[in-house]
Amino acid sequence: MDRHLSLALTLGGLLLWGTVATADTDEISTRQTSLLAASCATCHGTQGRMSGAVPPLAGRSYDVLRQQLLAFQSGEASHATVMDRVVANYSEAELEAIARYFAAIE
Repeated sequence: MDRHLSLALTLGGLLLWGTVATADTDEISTRQTSLLAASCATCHGTQGRMSGAVPPLAGRSYDVLRQQLLAFQSGEASHATVMDRVVANYSEAELEAIARYFAAIE
Protein backbone atom coordinates (compact mmCIF):
# COMPACT_ATOMS: atom_id res chain seq x y z
CA MET A 1 0.00 0.00 0.00
CA ASP A 2 1.23 3.47 -0.79
CA ARG A 3 2.86 4.98 2.28
CA HIS A 4 0.92 8.24 1.90
CA LEU A 5 -2.40 6.41 1.65
CA SER A 6 -1.56 4.40 4.74
CA LEU A 7 -0.65 7.55 6.65
CA ALA A 8 -3.81 9.31 5.45
CA LEU A 9 -6.00 6.41 6.60
CA THR A 10 -4.31 6.31 9.98
CA LEU A 11 -4.58 10.07 10.51
CA GLY A 12 -8.14 10.09 9.23
CA GLY A 13 -9.03 7.37 11.71
CA LEU A 14 -7.49 9.34 14.55
CA LEU A 15 -9.30 12.53 13.57
CA LEU A 16 -12.60 10.70 13.31
CA TRP A 17 -12.05 8.90 16.60
CA GLY A 18 -13.22 11.93 18.57
CA THR A 19 -16.52 11.94 16.67
CA VAL A 20 -17.05 8.21 17.00
CA ALA A 21 -15.94 7.94 20.60
CA THR A 22 -18.52 10.47 21.75
CA ALA A 23 -21.38 8.66 20.04
CA ASP A 24 -23.96 6.78 22.06
CA THR A 25 -22.38 3.32 21.95
CA ASP A 26 -25.80 1.64 21.79
CA GLU A 27 -26.51 3.29 18.45
CA ILE A 28 -23.46 3.30 16.23
CA SER A 29 -24.49 4.52 12.81
CA THR A 30 -23.63 2.85 9.53
CA ARG A 31 -21.39 5.79 8.70
CA GLN A 32 -19.56 5.56 12.01
CA THR A 33 -19.10 1.82 11.54
CA SER A 34 -17.70 2.39 8.04
CA LEU A 35 -15.25 4.92 9.45
CA LEU A 36 -14.16 2.56 12.21
CA ALA A 37 -13.72 -0.30 9.73
CA ALA A 38 -11.74 1.91 7.32
CA SER A 39 -8.89 2.04 9.80
CA CYS A 40 -8.51 -1.74 9.37
CA ALA A 41 -7.64 -1.28 5.66
CA THR A 42 -4.05 -0.32 6.46
CA CYS A 43 -3.22 -3.91 7.43
CA HIS A 44 -6.21 -6.01 6.35
CA GLY A 45 -6.81 -4.37 2.96
CA THR A 46 -9.76 -2.60 1.43
CA GLN A 47 -12.98 -4.19 2.67
CA GLY A 48 -10.87 -6.60 4.75
CA ARG A 49 -9.83 -8.63 1.70
CA MET A 50 -6.03 -8.59 2.01
CA SER A 51 -4.30 -11.84 1.18
CA GLY A 52 -0.99 -12.79 2.66
CA ALA A 53 0.41 -12.85 6.16
CA VAL A 54 -2.32 -10.62 7.60
CA PRO A 55 -5.60 -12.54 7.76
CA PRO A 56 -8.56 -11.29 5.73
CA LEU A 57 -11.61 -10.15 7.70
CA ALA A 58 -14.30 -10.12 5.01
CA GLY A 59 -16.93 -12.81 5.36
CA ARG A 60 -15.60 -14.28 8.58
CA SER A 61 -18.10 -15.23 11.25
CA TYR A 62 -19.41 -12.37 13.41
CA ASP A 63 -18.92 -14.48 16.53
CA VAL A 64 -15.30 -15.30 15.66
CA LEU A 65 -14.45 -11.69 14.79
CA ARG A 66 -16.14 -10.37 17.94
CA GLN A 67 -14.40 -12.91 20.17
CA GLN A 68 -11.02 -12.14 18.63
CA LEU A 69 -11.44 -8.37 18.95
CA LEU A 70 -12.48 -8.72 22.59
CA ALA A 71 -9.57 -11.10 23.25
CA PHE A 72 -7.14 -8.60 21.73
CA GLN A 73 -8.59 -5.85 23.91
CA SER A 74 -8.46 -7.86 27.13
CA GLY A 75 -4.95 -9.14 26.46
CA GLU A 76 -6.12 -12.77 26.25
CA ALA A 77 -4.92 -13.19 22.65
CA SER A 78 -1.30 -14.28 22.79
CA HIS A 79 -0.81 -13.71 19.04
CA ALA A 80 -1.77 -10.02 19.15
CA THR A 81 0.93 -8.23 17.19
CA VAL A 82 -0.41 -4.66 17.34
CA MET A 83 -4.09 -5.45 17.65
CA ASP A 84 -4.12 -5.12 21.44
CA ARG A 85 -3.06 -1.48 21.03
CA VAL A 86 -5.31 -0.85 18.02
CA VAL A 87 -8.50 -1.85 19.84
CA ALA A 88 -7.53 -0.65 23.33
CA ASN A 89 -9.86 2.37 23.37
CA TYR A 90 -12.81 0.99 21.44
CA SER A 91 -16.02 0.28 23.29
CA GLU A 92 -17.53 -3.20 23.17
CA ALA A 93 -20.36 -1.82 21.00
CA GLU A 94 -17.82 -0.41 18.53
CA LEU A 95 -15.97 -3.73 18.34
CA GLU A 96 -19.27 -5.53 17.78
CA ALA A 97 -20.17 -3.06 15.01
CA ILE A 98 -16.80 -3.69 13.31
CA ALA A 99 -17.31 -7.46 13.59
CA ARG A 100 -20.80 -7.14 12.06
CA TYR A 101 -19.43 -4.95 9.26
CA PHE A 102 -16.79 -7.44 8.13
CA ALA A 103 -19.01 -10.50 8.67
CA ALA A 104 -21.58 -9.01 6.27
CA ILE A 105 -19.08 -8.68 3.39
CA GLU A 106 -19.37 -11.53 0.93
